Amino acid sequence: MTIDPHIFRAYDIRGKAGSQITEEACHLIGKAFGSILREKYGKENPTVAVGRDMRTHSSAFEKSVIQGLIESGCKILSIGQTPSPINYFAICSQNLDAGVQVTASHNPAEDNGLKLQVRDAEAFCGDDLQTLRKRIESEDFLTGEGSIEEIDAATPYKNHLVNIFKGA
Repeated sequence: MTIDPHIFRAYDIRGKAGSQITEEACHLIGKAFGSILREKYGKENPTVAVGRDMRTHSSAFEKSVIQGLIESGCKILSIGQTPSPINYFAICSQNLDAGVQVTASHNPAEDNGLKLQVRDAEAFCGDDLQTLRKRIESEDFLTGEGSIEEIDAATPYKNHLVNIFKGA
């Protein structure tokens, strides 16, 4: 399998939507990340929060990465259209194994990408992203029976913020 190596940046995966970041690329990234999580944590079904930003192409990319994660055996908690901090909060507050946020952050609208995190919302970056890329190129994927559940991650996050600033 070939995937544009230039999309693997120091801290995330980003590129032009449709040419560099594609549904196929997101599917492969999901399969590889899910495989890595299973090996890293020794779990058949690691739990992963998956969310997206408001870009027009983010929904399709989110579906593709979720499909790849499910095929590798992950349990998905779909948090829908949310900002990245809600994904990080879900990982930490629910002791999840990982998170994926489909976003290109502040980049132009024609860009998109993926931010990957592991436990405690630690960034999956640097050499780890290069390992993921190589795994895609060698088609080294684990298979399993995953699942998906939609959850409301925004309300617990808002409640947490209210509690922090209560009386401030």
